[in-house]
Amino acid sequence: MFKFERAISSKKQQYQKALNYYRKSNQIHQSIGYSKGLIQNYSLMIKCAENLKDYKYAFRLQLASQALNDSLDLIENKQMAEELTVKYETEKKDAQLANQEIELLTRRQQLTQTALLGTLSILIIGVAFVFYRWQHSQRIKQIESDFEQTAKQLQSFNYSVSHDLRQPIYGIEYALKQLHRTDPAPNQIHLLAQANKSVNNMKGIIEGLLDLSSIERSRLVLAEVNTELLIKDVLEQMPTHATITIDSLPIVKADVRLLRQVFVNLLSNAIKYSDQQAEPHIQICATQTINKVSFEVSDNGLGFDDQFGDKLFQLFGRLHPQVEGVGIGLLIVKKIVEKHGGKVYASGKPHLGAKFGFDLPT
Repeated sequence: MFKFERAISSKKQQYQKALNYYRKSNQIHQSIGYSKGLIQNYSLMIKCAENLKDYKYAFRLQLASQALNDSLDLIENKQMAEELTVKYETEKKDAQLANQEIELLTRRQQLTQTALLGTLSILIIGVAFVFYRWQHSQRIKQIESDFEQTAKQLQSFNYSVSHDLRQPIYGIEYALKQLHRTDPAPNQIHLLAQANKSVNNMKGIIEGLLDLSSIERSRLVLAEVNTELLIKDVLEQMPTHATITIDSLPIVKADVRLLRQVFVNLLSNAIKYSDQQAEPHIQICATQTINKVSFEVSDNGLGFDDQFGDKLFQLFGRLHPQVEGVGIGLLIVKKIVEKHGGKVYASGKPHLGAKFGFDLPT
């Protein structure tokens, strides 16, 4: 009996020591915040208290352990909730970033498609424009070719007709000469004179048309021409009682044969239309700039109204039918000057004279 009691007393002492140890251990765990260690110690302490038959203390330890467990569950739940919140926010941000990337990719794709469509549209427009320009140039070339061919045909026709008309005119002229030799009556002499005048006029027209055709078909032979010497040489072959003033004239680069024809026509016109003046006067002058030389032939003859100036450079364009002429000379002047790359002009006043000029590029 004594041994049994002694053994029980020894067991109680051991449980008490263990309980004290776990209390101290709990204090250490509490100080460092080791919750799992506290829960384990509470379980061991509850067993020790139950073995010591201190159920009240065991109940208190059970309540403390339960409270600690509840607290730990709350903390874990809170941590879990925070983790879930962080995870949700992270996934939400990831989803937003993914949506932004998808939007960026969609925009890039749209921009790329727009750029491709724009480039394709520009290429189509460019190809269409190039094709239109090519087609337009081909049409222009065809028109130019047709026009050139027509012009050549007209020139050939003009030359052929003018040349073929010479023979009948010569025949008529010969017949008129033969009639003059037959001792015609006075009224017939007048008719023959009119017929001769008409024949000479027709000859002038034919010669003018041939000259015009020749000018259009000929090529320029450019050389340096002393225009002052050229005009003096032309005037030597034109007898006139008019006073002619020649200013200092430059040397130009032109076709001397065609330029001579220009001055012949202008000077012969000036002499013809001022010949009936009491004191006819003709002046020839020139002015030179960086890119052109301008020549002018002026007279104090019949003149003309400026509004009809353009008509003078047309075929058969005449303003004074009472003066002999065929209306081709000034057209020849215009064609020659334009062939040299220049232009003609005219000005005048009725009964106060006229001025005819032309520019030649330098």
